[in-house]
Amino acid sequence: MIASLRELFPSQKKTILFTCIRTKALEEMLIQWRELENSRLILTSFEDPRAYSQEEIRAAAKKHQLEEVNWQEFLQNWQAEGDELLIVTGSLYFLSQVRPYLLKTEKSN
Repeated sequence: MIASLRELFPSQKKTILFTCIRTKALEEMLIQWRELENSRLILTSFEDPRAYSQEEIRAAAKKHQLEEVNWQEFLQNWQAEGDELLIVTGSLYFLSQVRPYLLKTEKSN
């Protein structure tokens, strides 16, 4: 995904909302995402027994000097600047919670 973003959107600003489950190498993934040009990496946690806990995500955010947010509040308040991209990624389990939330939010607006 990182290579595709570099190729397809090299100069666009990117905000990446990221979390993952415990079977993924969190530290390695954070290092790779941080190397993406023109991007801001934001960590979050989500409710799933396979997911890293909020405390673990918070510790990783502190270690890598990243922002850590509540994903629902972040998505509710996020506004693009110009042609900025929002990329929500890291876990299909996470995306399965985000998608219905966004659809519900869209209907209420």
